[in-house]
Amino acid sequence: MRRLLPLCSLLLASPAIAQEWLVDHAQSTLTFTGSQAGDPFTGEFTRFHPEIDFDPAKPEMGHIRVTIDMSSARLSDKQQNDALPTADWFATETYPQAVFESQKIRTVSTQGYEAKGTLTLRGISQPVILPFTLTPQGESMRAEGETMLMRNQFGLGGSQWADDRWVAYPVTVNFSLLAQPKP
Repeated sequence: MRRLLPLCSLLLASPAIAQEWLVDHAQSTLTFTGSQAGDPFTGEFTRFHPEIDFDPAKPEMGHIRVTIDMSSARLSDKQQNDALPTADWFATETYPQAVFESQKIRTVSTQGYEAKGTLTLRGISQPVILPFTLTPQGESMRAEGETMLMRNQFGLGGSQWADDRWVAYPVTVNFSLLAQPKP
């Protein structure tokens, strides 16, 4: 009996493992929307890698980490698109990736959740709250969410773009991920 007590204590102290999910990249998107001279623009990241450990019944046990390849950002306007990798904006040679990592996930409604975490972009880390919903799609789940970032808090927009005279500070980030439980 004495030998079982340390083992039981160890098992009880170990955190539960949430369900791992595999994202279907062909049916998933990560986009951003902003405004330049009052005109809206939308871009997308074509390469991003979500690592999701999540059980909707126990969100507090979950963990989300998303690594974004900043050189994969695409806009429809060639001039804007060509500017994104430069030092004024994403500085992709120095900062090739951005990373969001959750510290806490909680339920906010029947299908709604909130991931509080940190986004590191251009070497600057800021707290971010990421609200999202989950919708079953057969054996898969669709996670959709939106959050607003202030580009100036991450040093996005140097030289003539540093203030919000031409490019507004708020940038909305949207995602739609299709994922299924990892076997």
